Amino acid sequence: MKTCGFTLLETIIVLAIMTMFFAVSIPLFTKFTENAKLETATRSVVSALRTARVYAIANNIEYYVVFDKQTDPNRHMYFVSQDSINPVEKKDKLPVGVSFGALPGGGATYNAGFKATGEFNTTLPDITITLTHTGGSDTKTITIERTTGRAKIQ
Repeated sequence: MKTCGFTLLETIIVLAIMTMFFAVSIPLFTKFTENAKLETATRSVVSALRTARVYAIANNIEYYVVFDKQTDPNRHMYFVSQDSINPVEKKDKLPVGVSFGALPGGGATYNAGFKATGEFNTTLPDITITLTHTGGSDTKTITIERTTGRAKIQ
């Protein structure tokens, strides 16, 4: 006698194997998405810093990127000059779960300024800005070189 199909035992074994596979892969996928959010936010902040530096050189005027830890989610934006009367060129929020860690000076806000020459507007040594993911212990550090104004991810 010929039979077609699967037995109940075979189906249960396949379902058990698939369940174990999904149970193992879900935490890995969650970790991957957390890392992707942190990486995206870090690149967004570096892009804002680089854009402000290019605008400062091109327009021969100081540009500032303002980092604000007081908002939820944290945000960064850049202005034509240090006062906030001038229009905001760009305003970005960090993804949910990502926040600014340590800002220079230890405050809740920080203004990162670029001179018309492209130099970073500070007398301090190179500046570091840290981004963290609240769901894990991962952090990304952005360093801004004082003399060149170059922003890079470390």
